Amino acid sequence: MSKPSKARFGALGELSKPAAPAPAAPVVQVEEKLEPFSTTLYGKTKVLLKKAAAEERRKQYELLEDALAEYLAKNHPDLK
Repeated sequence: MSKPSKARFGALGELSKPAAPAPAAPVVQVEEKLEPFSTTLYGKTKVLLKKAAAEERRKQYELLEDALAEYLAKNHPDLK
């Protein structure tokens, strides 16, 4: 067996060096454990929800959670 060539693997050292710090992601505070929830939607709304979730690479429940949180903050600020 021959010793690995430095030229061949020299770039690996560059990969292990720390890059510039990534921008801080928003902190999502989990209030409590997720609970199962069921609802009924019109077929078109369900398809649009699936497409939006796929486009954003998020789960459908995450989109619904955001939408409900925004609705409650806007229309029912007294509920906590």
